[in-house]
Amino acid sequence: MEVAILLDSQILLTMLILPCSRAQGGWWNKGDDAKALSILSGKPQEVFAFGFIEGVTTTPINSWAGDVNHKFKADRVNLYAYDYSTVTGATPSCRNNEISNELPDIFPELDFDLDPGDGGIEDVPVAILPTLDGFIRLGLNILPRNPIATGGKSLQEYQNDLVDTLFERMPLRRFDVSSLPSGGDEISVSLDDVDYQEDPSLAGQYLEKDGLSAWVKGFGGSTSAFQYVESAYGEFGNWKSTHGGTALGVDYSLSDDFKLGVYGNWGNVNVTYLGLAGGDWSPNGWGGGLTATYAKENFYAQGLFGATGFSGTHNRYLLSVGSFGGGTAFATKNTTSYIGALRVGSPQQWGSVVLEPQLTGSWTHNADHAWSETGGGVFNLRYSDYSDNFLQTLLALKVSAPLNSGQRALVNPFIRIGWVADWDLNNANANANVTNIFLGRSASIPIVQDNESGILLEGGVDYTINNLGSTSFKLFAKGGAEIWGDSQKTADWRASGGVTFLFGGAPKGKPQPVVDVESTPAPQPEAVPVRGLW
Repeated sequence: MEVAILLDSQILLTMLILPCSRAQGGWWNKGDDAKALSILSGKPQEVFAFGFIEGVTTTPINSWAGDVNHKFKADRVNLYAYDYSTVTGATPSCRNNEISNELPDIFPELDFDLDPGDGGIEDVPVAILPTLDGFIRLGLNILPRNPIATGGKSLQEYQNDLVDTLFERMPLRRFDVSSLPSGGDEISVSLDDVDYQEDPSLAGQYLEKDGLSAWVKGFGGSTSAFQYVESAYGEFGNWKSTHGGTALGVDYSLSDDFKLGVYGNWGNVNVTYLGLAGGDWSPNGWGGGLTATYAKENFYAQGLFGATGFSGTHNRYLLSVGSFGGGTAFATKNTTSYIGALRVGSPQQWGSVVLEPQLTGSWTHNADHAWSETGGGVFNLRYSDYSDNFLQTLLALKVSAPLNSGQRALVNPFIRIGWVADWDLNNANANANVTNIFLGRSASIPIVQDNESGILLEGGVDYTINNLGSTSFKLFAKGGAEIWGDSQKTADWRASGGVTFLFGGAPKGKPQPVVDVESTPAPQPEAVPVRGLW
């Protein structure tokens, strides 16, 4: 038999359940054109619920031969109770008890129909009481969890934090070999009998030294749902996630203005579905990519492209309902996530501080590979290949106050304030298709996404040392939050840090010869010839 649960005018969940049996093994029969639902209690007093599917049929549905014909109204879900205990073996009596005309809208903006599969209609062996709680539990077991959370927003936030960590620029005090006489007041550093002059430009401290550099950086953060449904029955569509990762790479300067880099990254993401039902996905990911930087003293542009493959067990928790005892439908879910990003900025010295306006754009493309659940019995789902795209932009101002420490070190506290936007890229047009494996019936579920905006508040500190021709290093640590305008969304937290080693890149210029004035002998006068007396 076909069973349909009418949640509201836009939500229709359709599945098949076991047809009910009479006390002595007879079957409840109805015409294939009836399109109503019947749900079996499995108890001596068997209760059946019939729900009309709007616009399909008004044809009366027959019970056993000679019994009452039942006609359904478009706005009603009716209860019919058949009590076998009154007269043994007799045809059951029927009483009509109307309940709520529709179930609560707990599924956020899902507008989809279930189309029959290629195979014949089969029966799902599940028996439930026709209560509101039973309907909700059944619906939650049929549906996937929020598809935008996994392979979508959670991975986008991982990639955004990876980009922001790799794009972090740290200042380094700059020195050139002095062309002035030794011992002058303009000399700032002397090392190994060589004098150096410091470049006074604070914006110029962000220019990289020539040669090779290697680095390792780490990051972590959190994110959550923008919108979800809150009702008297609980939440649906709510989720949260945390993520962390490590990246290491090398950069090489091809010229004074341009460098290329390569990196590898590892990370993990932990998604938890909240509210009604639940589930989780905790994949690990490995990947890598390329970076490029063009920089002048007052302008720079950074680019990045990379990919990370994520794999982990996806658990969809199933609620106990009727004769189904609950459990977990699980599978290995694999997603390949691509990231492309660009940042431009313009550091400007203003007195003893550096003002740096920045514009960053990060595009994420996630390709979810097909996967099938096990462990969930008749509720196992098969997920088709699916992809989605996300774009986040950040317009920010970074304010730094570099402080010299000793002869060659620098401490640089900074803050960054920005406007962050998450853009709707029409993912709703790329529906996520799921199929109930037992039934062979599919549903096409659109992704719900809107344009969102908020503010970024961040602070941190850099510590760097220029070792003048030998290996120099840079350290940074920072943290902050993205506070969004949506009232349901909690703040997204982030933190990162790392160290960079710079090899070579000796200061330019040649040392002047040292002249020891005190040890230079004074010139001797020429000898005057002695004239004789003759």
